[in-house]
Amino acid sequence: MKKTLRNEQMQSIENFTTCYHVPFPELFRILEKISLDTNDLFKKHIADDLIININKCIILCSKIFPEIRRSEPEFTLHDLRHSFNVINLMGQLIKNKEDLSLLEIGFLIYSALLHDIGMIDYDNGKISSEEIRANHGVRSAYLLKNGFLTEDSNVPFHFGTYHTTYQNYLPELCQSHTEDIAFIENFPRNLIVDDQKLDLLFCAITLRLADAMDMNNNRAPYSLYNLLQLNHISSAHWQKHMHITNCKIDENGYFRVDGSCEDITVFRMILKNFIIISEELRKSFSILLNNNGLLNLSVTKESINNQIQKKGFSIWDNKITLDYNSITKLFMGAQLYGNNRAGLREIIQNAIDACMVRTSMAKKYTLIEPHIPQISILYENDYIYIIDNGTGMSKKIIENYFLNIGISYYNSPEFRDESLEYNPVGHFGIGFLSCFMLSNDIVVKTAHYDDAKEYHIHFIKEDSFVLIEEKQRTNFTGTEIRFLAKDFLNIFKRESEHESDFDAFKNIANYIKYHFWNLICSENIKQLKFNFNSQSFAQFSKEKFADKNTYIIDLSHYLNDVEGCIFMKDEEGLFEMWHNSNLKTDNFLISLKQDKLEINGTMKKTFPFCNKVLIFNGHKLEQLSDDDIQIYDKEYIIGFLGYKPYSDALPTSLTLIIHKDIFKTLVSKSNSTFYHRTFGYYEINSFRSDFKKALLNYCNTENIYICFLTPKEDSPYLTLINCVTENDLKEDLIELYLKSTRCNIFSIRKIWHIFCIKKIMINITNSKIEPQASRNNLVEESSEYLENALEIVKYLWLLENLQTTNKNANTISFVEKAIKDLWNSSNPLLKENFRPKYNLINPPYYTTE
Repeated sequence: MKKTLRNEQMQSIENFTTCYHVPFPELFRILEKISLDTNDLFKKHIADDLIININKCIILCSKIFPEIRRSEPEFTLHDLRHSFNVINLMGQLIKNKEDLSLLEIGFLIYSALLHDIGMIDYDNGKISSEEIRANHGVRSAYLLKNGFLTEDSNVPFHFGTYHTTYQNYLPELCQSHTEDIAFIENFPRNLIVDDQKLDLLFCAITLRLADAMDMNNNRAPYSLYNLLQLNHISSAHWQKHMHITNCKIDENGYFRVDGSCEDITVFRMILKNFIIISEELRKSFSILLNNNGLLNLSVTKESINNQIQKKGFSIWDNKITLDYNSITKLFMGAQLYGNNRAGLREIIQNAIDACMVRTSMAKKYTLIEPHIPQISILYENDYIYIIDNGTGMSKKIIENYFLNIGISYYNSPEFRDESLEYNPVGHFGIGFLSCFMLSNDIVVKTAHYDDAKEYHIHFIKEDSFVLIEEKQRTNFTGTEIRFLAKDFLNIFKRESEHESDFDAFKNIANYIKYHFWNLICSENIKQLKFNFNSQSFAQFSKEKFADKNTYIIDLSHYLNDVEGCIFMKDEEGLFEMWHNSNLKTDNFLISLKQDKLEINGTMKKTFPFCNKVLIFNGHKLEQLSDDDIQIYDKEYIIGFLGYKPYSDALPTSLTLIIHKDIFKTLVSKSNSTFYHRTFGYYEINSFRSDFKKALLNYCNTENIYICFLTPKEDSPYLTLINCVTENDLKEDLIELYLKSTRCNIFSIRKIWHIFCIKKIMINITNSKIEPQASRNNLVEESSEYLENALEIVKYLWLLENLQTTNKNANTISFVEKAIKDLWNSSNPLLKENFRPKYNLINPPYYTTE
């Protein structure tokens, strides 16, 4: 009876392999042989049990794998074909298969069947296909750990005799195939369960290699490819498999791939796969040799036996090569950063990142002690030491990131998965090389807060060899960098003043204060200690520049992840006059439609405050057309005519211009009252007879007044109405910080300024705003985003602050046409409620309500 049962289960498995057009894997034959031929009853029982439950798992997978196809149709096939291919390759990879225990065979087969179940979109489209692909190993582990694998009766799947052992180790084994190889280094090699050995490390390496090596064409059937409308990248991924006719371990210990290819783009993707497999083989050999020296792999060569026939093109065996000395000189010198002092800025920024990451870790994980970040600089015994109490570096971080130039730990999936509140500045992975701008000989001491070891790393400039000492960790946590004081201090001396080393040390403190607003320095002759400012950037800015006579625009009200303020003075009294005019602004949409003003040219239609423009020619008042040249003549004085405030009569909406020479003969100085410097408030009795008579005839009332603006070259109002140029604000008026590090800004457009700018303080944490590699400036696109956003903010602030509650008030048409070009939904700095809303009928719309 048992023999019949065994044959039925194994026959069912073989039927599946036949159905999917794949060879019957050797690991299945080994199981069948043990089940049928061994005299060891215990082994027979384990083999029978394993065959039964593997068959159940195959049936289960045949039902759930189609979900991957439905949710992610562009993925190459992750179904039983792929699983059987992996099991087949596992059998080829293992040299001494007779040494495998039944438990190890079970782990190999189950992992091959289940490692990709995380490709199923169980989030119902909440995350993208690329996120699923990148994290499917973690997702597979999650499903296995949390009992999502169930049979038809909704009973959790049972792995058989060693169910608990599989539950304990299978999730991480499946996850390991998408992780960095360091993930498996601590997998156990010598587990014993009922006298059966379990080398989990070897199982993980076998799964990783077999999965990477599965380039078979049955994963991308042409009939299905022909039905799919794939994008260029997905199409190339499919064709990469379609051109492979065979892949196997050959008799010489190579991984051999056969096929033919007539598309050079597809061939390039195949070569990329070969590089991945070669690197995986190299790392696997290294790990196995470092763990008892047992390889037990039939593949012994790192390189690939490439037997793909090229049709219609040829490939030279060439690669881009980098000269170590040339590249490191570029990143170690003033060519990139402008001057050697920038090296200190980079090192301090790295220290800030490490400190703030550790602080964020302490907040997120309550088991970690609260952290008070601090950075110190010591001058001692011919050395300068820069010390931070941040996260420090583990062996893994040193090997995988710190020593790999251009690869940033902060850009790694491992770090991103932490989802910390602090977003580090560093992302180029080149910052440490700037140390060599300050010293030719460097020693780094580092200890990770969660590591029992500390590491001492010695670097010599232009020497690619790095010496690392591993020591037992003391009570030190963080990173200490030691520089030669002679080299370091010379960088910070002003040679013309013949400064001493101690003067240079003080210059270091001033340099850091200038570049980092959030560091507070306490200093003595040989030590600088920097604590972190507890204020927000806005508080810090207001404390320095705000006073009772200053108008403040809070940038965070309008912009995403931007702190800071625009500080303004109203020396012309314009804002007061606007409020006293009893007028309000137009609805924003109406202003946009009517094109009231235009920059970089002349005003097209009307002045602010007005619907009509009058001119006094010395005898009578006449109305001017919108395009009359006299409107823009700087020889004319501009006035705004209205009724007395708080009267019952409705105000008019008139602008009055008078030539300045005529104006002198009209106004009685003794009766004039001034707001501030250039605005004059005049009642009708302030004027002489001809002008007074013309006003009375036009307005038919004595209850009128006029506010005049004396023309000046730098008048804020004249920048609205005359030929406007894009002037740059002075550099000292702007302080720009990118994630708290000072960044140069060479120009902010001065399209118009209602008030005089006193100071602009900006700190950007928005991840869409990127610096150049030197971090001296923003990249061009980011700079444009910032300039446009600041202009838009000024318009929006005025819209909100020039409103009045007078229901009968007329409108002020002041919005310039330029905002149409600046104000668009693609700017990542604008908050959602300040973005334009587009549809097929109406133009952009925004209201301050």
